[in-house]
Amino acid sequence: MSVLKIFVNYVADHFDHNDLRNITTDNIREFLKHIETANGERTGEPYSKRFKFMIFRVVQQFFKALYVKEKILVDPSTSIHYLPLGETHEKVILTVDEMKIFLDSIECKTYIQRRDRALFELMYSSGLRVGEIVNIRKSDINFNDSTVFIRLGKFSKDRVVPICDTALYFLDKFCRRNRNNSYLFVCTNGTNKLNPASINKRLHKYLKLVGIDKEGVTCHSIRHSTASHLLDRGADIRYVQTLLGHESIETTVVYTHLLTDRIKKIYKSYHPRENQAFTETDSDYLNELEELENDIVIQKNNKKRI
Repeated sequence: MSVLKIFVNYVADHFDHNDLRNITTDNIREFLKHIETANGERTGEPYSKRFKFMIFRVVQQFFKALYVKEKILVDPSTSIHYLPLGETHEKVILTVDEMKIFLDSIECKTYIQRRDRALFELMYSSGLRVGEIVNIRKSDINFNDSTVFIRLGKFSKDRVVPICDTALYFLDKFCRRNRNNSYLFVCTNGTNKLNPASINKRLHKYLKLVGIDKEGVTCHSIRHSTASHLLDRGADIRYVQTLLGHESIETTVVYTHLLTDRIKKIYKSYHPRENQAFTETDSDYLNELEELENDIVIQKNNKKRI
C-alpha cells in the first residue's frame, strides 16, 4: 500500500466528503491523531515513529503540489507542525526461559500446532519480522544449508539468514505433511497465507496458556528477544545487524543499550556499594568511632598527668 493511499482510505472511511479539495487543517490533524495508534495493514503492528513522520511529509507534499498547480485555494497542511510519538518506550523482550516455555508449550499433534511451532521457532531462530515470515515460500527453506531466503524484506532488500537446528527440525516436521507449494504458512483452507494480525493472536493465545503476561508483547518482541539473546552471549554486533536486516548499525546498537541497562540492574543488585549490604556510616560505626575518640582523649589526659 502506498503511503498516500493510507491517507486517502482514511478520508473515505471517516469524512462525509471524499473530495480532497475540501480537506481542512482539522481533518489532517484528525488523521495524524489516528496514525498514532493505528496498526499497519501488512505488519499488524503500530507504525514506527519514522514511518509516521514519512506519512505526514507525503501528505504535506501532496497538498503543496495541489496548491502549486492551483487545484486548491489554500494549503491546509502549511500550519501543521507534527512530531510523531512512539519508539520511546522500552522494547518488550522475553527472557530465554520465557521463550523456551512458550515454544515448548506448542504441541505438534494437529496441522495448526505443527504450523505454529515451525513458524514461531523460525521467527525466534532467525529474528524475522512478522511481515517477512508470512511471505516465505516452501522453496525458500534450504534444509541442506540450514538457511532461509527472505525476499523483499524491509527497504525491499533480499537476504539469506541461518536457521538453528531446533527450528529446522520443526520446519522439516511441518513440511513433510504440508503439500502446499506456494506460501509456507497458510490458513486452514490451505491456500491463503497467514496475515500478521492472526499470527499476533496466535502468539497471545499460547502466552496466555502458559501464564506469561507481559504488557506490550507482540510478534516483534520475538525479534527483539533474538537480538538481545545473541548479544547477551557475545555475538558480534555486525553479525546481528546482518541477521536482522538492519540498514544502519545504529538500529542494532539500541539492543546494546538494553544489555547495558540489564548490566546496570545486576550491578546495583549485587555490588556491596550499591545494594546497601555495606554501609560505611551506620549508627554502630559512628558509636564505635565516638568511643575511640573518647579513649584517645582520656589517654592524652593521662599522659599529661604523668
